[in-house]
Amino acid sequence: MDKHLADLDNLLGAYGRKSSCLFFIRNCLDPSCLGPEISIKGLSSYLLELRLQLGLKKNPLVENIFDQARSALFQKGYREEKLIYTYQEHRLFGSSVFEQEPAEFYKPIGLMLDELTVEESRKARSLIKFFNALSEYFCVDGFFTPVSLELLDQNGRTASDPVRLGHDLNPLPTVYSKDFPYRRR
Repeated sequence: MDKHLADLDNLLGAYGRKSSCLFFIRNCLDPSCLGPEISIKGLSSYLLELRLQLGLKKNPLVENIFDQARSALFQKGYREEKLIYTYQEHRLFGSSVFEQEPAEFYKPIGLMLDELTVEESRKARSLIKFFNALSEYFCVDGFFTPVSLELLDQNGRTASDPVRLGHDLNPLPTVYSKDFPYRRR
């Protein structure tokens, strides 16, 4: 794989974000590198960026490296982020994945679609650890604020609402807005 990464390095030439891209891919491929710094979403963003740099042409070298990195992430337990979030969490960061509200607000979308098991969801959520929610729902300034991905019970539901997190990912005192989606009382 190092030869492929060296070939990718040469292919990218003077591309401005080359070093961060290669660093990210190396971390995806490294079995010991786990945590929120890497993700399938991040990998997909780099792939799109590289395709734009290459004039949207698919390059076999680039596609091969990204396929291997994606496979490595799946082996580590990462899953598509849109599948590991609950409907409530999707609403908290301003997304909606359903035209109609589902019956379960606190269960990851992948579980409701039978695309993930409870264990896969738990593992992926433990790797990602947090997401950025709209600050207005937590009564703080700014556009986004980091909040927790809550643990799942045996049925795959979160037991509590997300809480604000500091930059060190430790919980902060949390105030919820009146229009907080699907707030537990």
